[in-house]
Amino acid sequence: MDELRARAGPQLDAFLDDHGWRLVTGYDIDCLALVELPSLVVNLARSTPSDPIDENEAAAALEVLADKVGAANRDELDRLVGDARATVGLRDDNGAVTAAWPAGLLRRAMLAAGRSLVDQGVLADVDHAIEVTVDELVDLLEGTSPLDGAAVARRAEQRAARSELVPPLQLGPSADIPVDVLPAPMRTMARALFALREVATAPTGARTSLDGDGIGSAVVRGRALVATDPGDALDRLEPGDVLVAFGTTPAYNMVLSIVGAVVVEEGGLFSHAAVIARELGLSAVIGAAGAMAEIPDGALVEVDPVAGRVRVLAGAA
Repeated sequence: MDELRARAGPQLDAFLDDHGWRLVTGYDIDCLALVELPSLVVNLARSTPSDPIDENEAAAALEVLADKVGAANRDELDRLVGDARATVGLRDDNGAVTAAWPAGLLRRAMLAAGRSLVDQGVLADVDHAIEVTVDELVDLLEGTSPLDGAAVARRAEQRAARSELVPPLQLGPSADIPVDVLPAPMRTMARALFALREVATAPTGARTSLDGDGIGSAVVRGRALVATDPGDALDRLEPGDVLVAFGTTPAYNMVLSIVGAVVVEEGGLFSHAAVIARELGLSAVIGAAGAMAEIPDGALVEVDPVAGRVRVLAGAA
């Protein structure tokens, strides 16, 4: 970081002032902010920027799509594309501005209170400050809380244990939703969501080992980074690594901006991993059966999106 600051100077400080306390490993206050991961900041500076969008290529792709839908549907296609272009930025605002930023600022304040309480001997760990409510934290600071450090520590232990539990795929029996009784606009939206659900998941038991849906056209070889959560990935990530995960969420976006390719065990062609791989121009294999169990962490792997296949070329170093 010192070397980076010597080279970037005020630009780095301005970037961290704006983005430093935005959460990057999730959307809750127990997740880490960018400023807490200096190695990630360095990796972001080292990573190769994505190629700019070729407007001619984008226009040509739209014409191919227009040919497929036909002249009778061109007006509707143009309307939908216009809607998509007008609203695409809302997704980033929703994640980074309305969720990750305020939650990060709350984490910053709570950790500051935690440091004070550790210095006073009230808490055993700075991170225990996020285990209490804001009102409880104020009471602890004022010395009027019925809680003590041991009780807060037990909360942390219980939450950590519960976080290790594997939730069921479904709660309760399956139920058919009577879409037809909904008003027309709601009916259209519900059917669209159900259709998206079908293409966002991978077919269970229908694929052979390490096969899936391919995104992209370039075969990529690299070191496998097998990660169970974005925090783990960000802690160990090197630019160009091949991310191997059960699936991704927007919490992985910072990771995906650095990796060389993506392999996920869960998801379909409209899953988060597939959509972001297309946007970033990454090669990916989506819904690769057995990826988490069969790809050793640190192994040299080959991601072939055209064949929709991942190969382990050499074991972990």
